[in-house]
Amino acid sequence: MSITFGLVSGVMAVGVCVGLFDGINRLFASEPINAAAIVTNGKFLHIGRGRGDFSRYITIVELTAENKIMEINDLELYKVPPQSEVIITYRHGLFGIDIFDSFSYPSELDL
Repeated sequence: MSITFGLVSGVMAVGVCVGLFDGINRLFASEPINAAAIVTNGKFLHIGRGRGDFSRYITIVELTAENKIMEINDLELYKVPPQSEVIITYRHGLFGIDIFDSFSYPSELDL
């Protein structure tokens, strides 16, 4: 019984620490940034099984202006065909971890 209590307490403590880290990272994030990006061929699907839905739809996009690559976990972006141009809205987090907000297609007026 004491081993189970210790394991559960440890898992809860790690969960609280990760939650605090993520909350502080989002709380002190920068203003939203809109950047042009190209969806690459790198798409990965991980289907999670169990009590919760732990499925991950990871799409790799290349931000053209910043010469940067981002891995984004979003189902709608996963459905976008490769080599498509999209506008990514994201924020720089306090600890250097970027926070993905949304994406959109460039309108005909912007071109």
